[in-house]
Amino acid sequence: MPDLAVEFVSYVLSRLPADAPWLKVWDEAQAVARRRAFRGMGYFDLLQAGVPLSLNGVERLSQIVDQHKHPPGSTGLGNAGSKTHRNSA
Repeated sequence: MPDLAVEFVSYVLSRLPADAPWLKVWDEAQAVARRRAFRGMGYFDLLQAGVPLSLNGVERLSQIVDQHKHPPGSTGLGNAGSKTHRNSA
């Protein structure tokens, strides 16, 4: 994974509570790109750097976020892009 993608995800996550749900992470990533708040980079610049922010890139971005939150060898079980839902009884 490109270093810049990791730095972008780290920047986005640093602006949110540690337990922020995926939708909040997605919204913040969009806001950061829209404002060019990360190194002056917008959507196209970030895409060129390996950070997909389109709907087609949701799965890839969720993988980057998950890998950042739960690096290989950690004990956490990530689910940033999980599509499973649990109903409470």
